[in-house]
Amino acid sequence: MKAWLALIVLLPILLTGCGGQERAESMTEQTAPLLSPEAEIALDAALVRIEYYEGLLAELEAELLSLKSEQYIERISYERRIAELMEQMEAQTPPSNPTQNEETLPFTYLKTEQGIQILSYTGHESTVEIPSSIEGLPVIAIGDSAFREQTQLQSVVIPEGVVSIGWFAFFGCVSLQHVVMPDSLIQISYGAFDYCAKELTVLASRDSYAAAYAQSYGLRIQY
Repeated sequence: MKAWLALIVLLPILLTGCGGQERAESMTEQTAPLLSPEAEIALDAALVRIEYYEGLLAELEAELLSLKSEQYIERISYERRIAELMEQMEAQTPPSNPTQNEETLPFTYLKTEQGIQILSYTGHESTVEIPSSIEGLPVIAIGDSAFREQTQLQSVVIPEGVVSIGWFAFFGCVSLQHVVMPDSLIQISYGAFDYCAKELTVLASRDSYAAAYAQSYGLRIQY
C-alpha cells in the first residue's frame, strides 16, 4: 500500500521533470543563433585561414630554432678558434716546419703540396708586395696573424693566386690604407682587417669576392 502511495506522489513530479527538459531543449533550439549559408562559408574560410597561419607559425618557430642552433655552433667554433690563437700567441710557438729566406724575403712561410702559405712578415717596410711564387711554388695563402700589428704598414699588394687570408691576418695594422686584392681570393677569415686605418681602401675587380667582402664590411672600394 505504501508503495502505491509513493508511486502516486512521485508520478506527477517525474512527468513535470520530463516536460521541463523538453521545454528547455525547445527553448535552446529557438534561442540558438542560426547562421546563413554565406556566414557558414565565411566561418569555414576563417577556420581554414587560422589553420594555415598556425601551420606557418609552427614552421617559422622550427626555422628560428634551427637558426639559433646554427648560430650557437658557429659561436662555439669561433670561441674555440680564438682560444687556440691566443694560446699560440702566448706560447709564441710558430707552425711546424716554417722556412725563412733571410737574404731575399722578409717572410717566414710554409711549403705545402698546393703551394706556399705566408706565416709572418719579418720586415719593417711601409709598402709590401707579396711575391706570387717562392722557391718555384705559387703563394696561395696568407696565414693567421701573418701581418698582425705591423703598425708601420701602409700598403700591401696581394698577388693573383692567393685564395685565402687567415684569421686576424692584418689585425691592428693601424696605418694600413691600401690593399690590392686578387680575383683568386675565395676566403677572408674573421678579423682579417679589424683595427686598421679608417681610410683603408680595397682595390679589387668589380663583382669579385674581395669587392663583395669589402662592401659587406663597409670598407672603401676602388675598382
